[in-house]
Amino acid sequence: MTKRRKGADAQRDAAFDARVARVQRCVDILVHRLVFSEQALIKTGAAHLNLSERKTISFVGRKPGCNMKQLATYLMAPTSTATSVVDNLVTKALVRRSRSELDRRVVCLELTKRGQRLFAVEEEKFRQLGRSLLEPLATKEQMATVLLLEKIVGDPST
Repeated sequence: MTKRRKGADAQRDAAFDARVARVQRCVDILVHRLVFSEQALIKTGAAHLNLSERKTISFVGRKPGCNMKQLATYLMAPTSTATSVVDNLVTKALVRRSRSELDRRVVCLELTKRGQRLFAVEEEKFRQLGRSLLEPLATKEQMATVLLLEKIVGDPST
């Protein structure tokens, strides 16, 4: 490799590292906003829930009738862990189990009325956070931001 090429590679690497540092600062700010939003949820009655329980309520709220395997995949945890989380939420009267009419071996999940109320409050808090992130941007910038975030995180529907 020539000296000129090595220099160009080093400049590219330095420019990339500078972009990475900017992304890190932005992610830090976003995490701070998210944590602040999470702290606001404590006032909603979600203080007695751990992160896995809140993620479960969010998933079941978005996908009523989902099964334990789908939940475990979403939580990136073994089915036994998902079962334990659901056990806690059933005890707290936030989630209800039922058997699938098609296959009695499959356990389906849905939120209770209390779980639905908590889900609605949490969804609104995160909707407000999403609005606060997009409002400073022009419409085209908003669309580009959404597309880029979806590209970064993968399929957001899962």
